[in-house]
Amino acid sequence: MDKKVFLCLIFLAAIPFNCLAQRPTEALAIRGAYLSTAQVADLFSTGVYPKNAFANLSVGVLDAGIRGNYRFKLSENANLKVGLDYGILNFRYQDSQSTLRVDTFLTNLHAFNLPIEYQQKIKGGWQLNLQAQPGIASNWSGGLHSKDFLFQGFGYLSKVFKEDESLVLGLGLSYNTLLGKAGFLPIINFYWQTDKVKIDALLPYYGGIYYLAGSKLELGLLGRMQGNRYNLNFDNRPSFPAGYTGYNWMSGGLDINLKITKQLVLSVEGGINANRTYEIYLPNERKIADYDPQKFEFWYSQFGIQWFWD
Repeated sequence: MDKKVFLCLIFLAAIPFNCLAQRPTEALAIRGAYLSTAQVADLFSTGVYPKNAFANLSVGVLDAGIRGNYRFKLSENANLKVGLDYGILNFRYQDSQSTLRVDTFLTNLHAFNLPIEYQQKIKGGWQLNLQAQPGIASNWSGGLHSKDFLFQGFGYLSKVFKEDESLVLGLGLSYNTLLGKAGFLPIINFYWQTDKVKIDALLPYYGGIYYLAGSKLELGLLGRMQGNRYNLNFDNRPSFPAGYTGYNWMSGGLDINLKITKQLVLSVEGGINANRTYEIYLPNERKIADYDPQKFEFWYSQFGIQWFWD
């Protein structure tokens, strides 16, 4: 992808996905992140690749995408939200002197998802959230393959303790690829707001605490986890022994949200990356390569724009 396009996406970029009842429905968001280039710190080999396969390799990532949602009101107490989400990872390589030349085959990874979420208010202040998210994730080489398709989803039950929905607590279960492989993770949904402080969390996806500096500005600390599993197709390189790659990164830092109008929100975020990992697996789930940058990196940056229906 053209670097100028990426710079535009980064300038507009990412606010964490949110599905809480007390937040308005997001209509459109352009998201993106710039992860600094760091030298690979952890090397792993099983004999498929030589020990120095990733020698002198530094890697950075541009993570960008766009999503949209539309909410259908099924009844007074039930909503159905349908969305489209496209994301792309662009890998930057520096100082690669290895014979493997990772940059020749792992440059862009694509993901396209169709999240469908059902929200139902129940008597006694309870609310049920269910989401199914079929999608495709791969390097999109040589057309679509059956292993490009993924399914993710979650379900959780929340209790609204106050009529103004300023205190919400929920528990549930998710099936996702946040750790680079599909698996189950518990969900904790917590929301609490006063005149000056807000805590907004849907763990393990994100969690933040904010100071409300007036009606238009939020200043806070935000942590998040992101990841996915991408099928690798190399029809032009049939001898390459790879089935899929797992990608995961965690981050924490400052988050500033500025409400321009009732429907338009801009944000800027930056901080430290932790435990950024890239792993390559054979189709039989055998891990054959692990090229992780340093466990803690000095910075990442995100900028974003959201447009809401209401």
